[in-house]
Amino acid sequence: MKGVRNKLSLVFISGILPLFFILALITPLWLYFSGESFFISSMLKFADMQAESQPVTAVPPFHQLLLLVLLYFPVGLFAFAIWQGMHVMRLVGKRQILNLALARCVRNIALMMLSLGIVLPVCRFLIPLVVWWPEKYYQVSVLIGDVILLLTGGLLFVTFHAMLAGIKADEETREFI
Repeated sequence: MKGVRNKLSLVFISGILPLFFILALITPLWLYFSGESFFISSMLKFADMQAESQPVTAVPPFHQLLLLVLLYFPVGLFAFAIWQGMHVMRLVGKRQILNLALARCVRNIALMMLSLGIVLPVCRFLIPLVVWWPEKYYQVSVLIGDVILLLTGGLLFVTFHAMLAGIKADEETREFI
């Protein structure tokens, strides 16, 4: 019964990860093409800014493209982490637990989590600068989620090093036998 439940959860997660990957890549374009006011207000909400605190005049098209690129940077990191998660699920499904390919995927996910913990506050700082470029309005907001991303990424990076030590010990044991 436990084996069936494990296989069912692997199939479920393996089916959900590609959906998240596709949504992560499509959502910024959907926001961009949904209209200028909705896109700007969504970006300001992402930056934890109130649109009422500063008047939003017409944002030039070049600045809108900069906002789209700025949004795709953390989204790209997240999509890459999901892509690596799909590789992990594939390797776990094949029962290849202690190998270098799985360890590299875990390392890449850890690095993406650490990068997201740093990039998200930077994006929240740059978005108001792009929208209100001539103004001198600066705000840096570090949320608890950013700190949790850093801590979880660090923990996953330590897990990666533990996996490497386990792989080396497994190889030494095989050589000894």
